[in-house]
Amino acid sequence: MFRFAVLFVTALLVGGPAVQADDTMVERLKALNACPGCDLTGADLSEVHLEYVNLKGANLTGTDLTNANLSYTNLIGADLSNADLWGANLAGADLIEANLSGADLSEAALNYANLYKANLSNADLTRADMTGAILKNANFRSTKFCQTKTPYGLDNSGCQK
Repeated sequence: MFRFAVLFVTALLVGGPAVQADDTMVERLKALNACPGCDLTGADLSEVHLEYVNLKGANLTGTDLTNANLSYTNLIGADLSNADLWGANLAGADLIEANLSGADLSEAALNYANLYKANLSNADLTRADMTGAILKNANFRSTKFCQTKTPYGLDNSGCQK
C-alpha cells in the first residue's frame, strides 16, 4: 500500500506542472488572442475561433483543432505535425514553413492560404479546399489527395480504388 501511495504522489508531482502549463498557455491564448512560440502540444482547441491570431512558431503537435476557425492566422513556422484539423477553416492563413506532417486536414478550408515551403508529408487532404493557395516549394511526399480542390483543379490521386 505504501508503494502505491509513493507512486501516486510521485506521478502527481511529476505530471502536475505540465498539465497546468498547457492550461495556462490555452488561457493565455484565449485572453490575449496571441501566443507566438508557445507550447500547446496536445491541447483541445476544437471549434475555437482564432481568426487573425498570432501563433508564429507555436508548437501545436497533436493538437485537436477540429472545426476550428483559424482564418488569416499567423502560423509561420508553427509545428502542427499530427494535429487534427478536420473541417478547420485555414482560409488566408500564413503557413509559411509550417510543419503539417501527418496532420488530418480532411475537409479543411485552405483556400488562399500561404503554404510556401510547408511540410505536408503524410498529411490527409481528403475533400480539402486549396483553391488559390500558394503551394510553392511545399513538401507533399506521401500526402493523400482525394476529391481535393487545388489551384490546378480537382486532385483524386490518393483515392483508394
